[in-house]
Amino acid sequence: MHIYEAFISGESIQPLIQTQAGAKVVGARIHKHGTLLLLPNIVFQEGIHCKYEGEYNIFKWTNEAQKFAKRYSAALLNLYAQFQETGSRTPPPAWATNDVFLTPEETQLQYLQFRVEAKLGKLENDLVDLIERKREAGSIRGLLFEQGKALEKSVLEALTLFGFTAEGLQENDSEFDAVFACKEGRFIGEVEGKDTKALNIDKLSQLERNIQEDYERDEVDVYAKGVLFGNAQRLVGLEERGEFFTQKCMTGAKRAGVALVRTPDLFEPAVYLRNYKNASYAKACRNAIIAATGEVVQFPAVPVQMASPLAP
Repeated sequence: MHIYEAFISGESIQPLIQTQAGAKVVGARIHKHGTLLLLPNIVFQEGIHCKYEGEYNIFKWTNEAQKFAKRYSAALLNLYAQFQETGSRTPPPAWATNDVFLTPEETQLQYLQFRVEAKLGKLENDLVDLIERKREAGSIRGLLFEQGKALEKSVLEALTLFGFTAEGLQENDSEFDAVFACKEGRFIGEVEGKDTKALNIDKLSQLERNIQEDYERDEVDVYAKGVLFGNAQRLVGLEERGEFFTQKCMTGAKRAGVALVRTPDLFEPAVYLRNYKNASYAKACRNAIIAATGEVVQFPAVPVQMASPLAP
């Protein structure tokens, strides 16, 4: 499907692209003291050219879109090369570009062009791969500023680095942001990011309902410990933030024995454990969560020059 937002008309224009029906000009060249190139708007279709990733709230280009981008950029470079030439030359019609009309020198240069384009294609694929790897490597930074599913994913990653088995769980009408466990115990977590406020008693109430729902499951025999993960005032710098949990929330957490975790506090320990093998430090982080009952978890300081870096 092609959508044209405007037709082009006037004097001194050289038509480049026309509609199939009615031969209306939608792409043209205007050449006087310089060259003005008018092209139709490109409409990208979701599912074909891009896919929405809800957990990151972004659109990601598909392989089809990347292939189109290569063809499109090559076409623009070809037009640029033509416009650099002096005088007004007519772009070759399609029939005149048939291989039988190529000169020997053009054939040789075309071969070299194909080789360069192949190398460029590989470099572009390498670049896309590096960008994706960089995005994944930086996803843990969501602990500092994210909310919703993206924050939940970052919390689960940090818990896994601490040595927990951790996952989100959706079963029938129940949905738990984080269910995590280690040999020392089992935990239910509620994850919440707030733009401008501290976490209130309502999130603690939701966590307690989740703990009760979890206990009602046939395979569960012991109540899980509750952990409330909060990212309060998430859009301002860490040094500018106030309390992450309201006084009422902290009082309720004390009564229920719930551990309170400020998600930015997970960041440095998680980054360290992504890059260094240190089982004793990971255990210390787990123990900090286990030991906190109705208070904000205080994680141990990140070791300095300790353990060996993970192999890349």
